[in-house]
Amino acid sequence: MTDFIEKSFFAKTHAFVMVFEKVMSKVFEKETHISLSQFFVLAVIHHIPQTSQKQISEIRNLTEAAISRQVELLEKGGFITRIKKVGNKREHVLALTEKGEQEYTHDMNLVDKHVGDTFSFLTKKEEALLSKIFNTALWRVMEKGTHEGLTCPFKKE
Repeated sequence: MTDFIEKSFFAKTHAFVMVFEKVMSKVFEKETHISLSQFFVLAVIHHIPQTSQKQISEIRNLTEAAISRQVELLEKGGFITRIKKVGNKREHVLALTEKGEQEYTHDMNLVDKHVGDTFSFLTKKEEALLSKIFNTALWRVMEKGTHEGLTCPFKKE
């Protein structure tokens, strides 16, 4: 297994993401009012205001049932609210409340701090280069996904 990770770029990046996500889950348990999964839902709503649970499930690649549970908890906590969609009174969209915006901002700062600590060994020049590499790779993957029928909810920088 270790040999595979040492040789495979995919395995290295995947292992990093998995381990970092586990670490951040523990950080969220200790230092925030919500779980990391709930933060990801808040992040989607923050970046795509008045989005539906279905859109969130597609973006997060999770079932609507999994998202529904997170939405329910966030709504009970006062972080989000449901709004009737204009033109369709049976359909609802989700929006952050002021409390939700404050939580998102606090938690995003926390994430940025931990990412910064993790990559503190990089010079500013190396950090800028790594950021450019990730950004370019992200858009290449998204463009490929778009050609395969996937929709991209984000705008290219």
